[in-house]
Amino acid sequence: MNHLNVIAVCIGVLVGGCSQKAAEPVVSAGEPLGLQMVRTEAQLKKYPFRTLLEFEASTDPVFVKVEGEKGKIDRRRKHTGEGSLIIERGSKAMAVRVDLLFSGSAFPGRWALAGAYFYAERPQRLGAVYEVQGTAVAGVNVQIPGGQWTPVMLDVAAGTEGKQLPIGVLRFVFDGGLGQAVWCDDVLVMDNTQVVVDSGWVIRERGFEFVVEKAGVFTVAMKTPEASDQGWRLEEAGAVRARFASKGKEKSCTIYSDGRRIVDGKMTLLGGANAAAIEHHPNPGQVSIATEMGRVDRNSAEDLNNDGYSELTGAYQIVAAAPRIELTLAPQAKPLYCPVLEISGLPAGNVLVNMEGRVVETTARLANARLLVVLPGTLTRPTLVSLRVSQ
Repeated sequence: MNHLNVIAVCIGVLVGGCSQKAAEPVVSAGEPLGLQMVRTEAQLKKYPFRTLLEFEASTDPVFVKVEGEKGKIDRRRKHTGEGSLIIERGSKAMAVRVDLLFSGSAFPGRWALAGAYFYAERPQRLGAVYEVQGTAVAGVNVQIPGGQWTPVMLDVAAGTEGKQLPIGVLRFVFDGGLGQAVWCDDVLVMDNTQVVVDSGWVIRERGFEFVVEKAGVFTVAMKTPEASDQGWRLEEAGAVRARFASKGKEKSCTIYSDGRRIVDGKMTLLGGANAAAIEHHPNPGQVSIATEMGRVDRNSAEDLNNDGYSELTGAYQIVAAAPRIELTLAPQAKPLYCPVLEISGLPAGNVLVNMEGRVVETTARLANARLLVVLPGTLTRPTLVSLRVSQ
């Protein structure tokens, strides 16, 4: 079988111009462990990938160098197909000659992730490194569980993006030498690139990284949990803002398309936003609304002091009781720079927002049906805002 054979085609696209869809590989049951393996199994069913080595042909080990003890094909254990590469006890490293497998073509090119499946009878730590001319450009240490096939993937795009580098070597390292045999199967590359938002700004995922970018204004790269224990999960993304959450030291990050960024309640500016936003954030205004039209939500989890303003997201929290509401937003200690209203309870339909005779153009419906409204300019006095939903 050709080493560059595509074994699965995802999202309805035939990779490599094949005319017939190949069989989807069997994926082992069980939850993968280790930061680099959180979503890999699911991604293999969703995104295009290519198997480089399946360890079915007797020539496959030619593309692999095992340091310490010779690696060989073992028909007793496999992830897919009929065999795998057994890495005997005492082996110190396994190197995959990516340069030979991609001879005559670019790498990584479209492929963001590279790795392989591993099996050990007991939990096993190993390092994964992508080396170019002896220098590591990407690397990580993980522990695979015992008794199941587990993907170990490396973000090769992150270390090579925008650089003209020769093709390197994918190396798996066993510090001190293996105390048990380990099996390797299905060396593969994957393209998990997806554009989440492309509306005035761009939010995309590639490899183990989110990139939030507004052309000529700012670019922010955020590692995912697969790349770091401080990594971020994307929880909301749209034309107005993106929200991320983490289990690391920093828990919450909100980024607005105008350049406001709020991490755990503290605002900074990425570019584009006025410095007045910094003074507005710790000094929110006061929202007044008639009871029959709605109320200020002072009990949201993101409102740290129950004043109706979410310090974590930089938005005033309002619950609508009718499809038409009027409210007044009044500054207190400081002027209010481009204040954001987050309104729940509105019915579906087109929304017209008016601020004292001026149409407010920047609005967005979230996936949870809430409405974001960004009021233009800087408010220095009490300001009437009217909103109506056409059903």
